Amino acid sequence: MIYPRKALVVLSKMASTRLIHFTELSWRLIGGLGFIGGAQIFAQPSWARLLGNFLVGTSLILMALPHRWHAAYAIFWAQRISPLAVRLMKPISLIIGMWLLGHVVISNILDSSY
Repeated sequence: MIYPRKALVVLSKMASTRLIHFTELSWRLIGGLGFIGGAQIFAQPSWARLLGNFLVGTSLILMALPHRWHAAYAIFWAQRISPLAVRLMKPISLIIGMWLLGHVVISNILDSSY
């Protein structure tokens, strides 16, 4: 993360308006539906469905709650996470993303070898 302070400012703005709140949660919901619908391309489809169901479920719960609660939660964490912690989280996000991509690629390679 090149600009961890800017990332924390963006985090603090999450759910600050209804438009941002529902846009963020809609994208999260779409991602969850993608994991559920595309689970068969993962090496471990049950894990992909579990992740998708978690994303869909939590998105729907957050959509049902007042957006100011979500905004307060974002501000709470933006004030407590240090820029150093943001920098340290970058490799974790990268590793998880590479792991997910690897599952898709490996399962597709194995499927095409039959």
